[in-house]
Amino acid sequence: MINKQLVVFHLINEVPLPILKNILVKCYSLFSFAFEIIAMLNEV
Repeated sequence: MINKQLVVFHLINEVPLPILKNILVKCYSLFSFAFEIIAMLNEV
């Protein structure tokens, strides 16, 4: 999991446009948040 995050952040750092980078970071954050919610729902 940590390795995957490092790879994603490395790819994001390679993106030259700050606006696009900002969008990628927000999308990744939303995806992580949604994944945590789904995991919590599955536990219940």
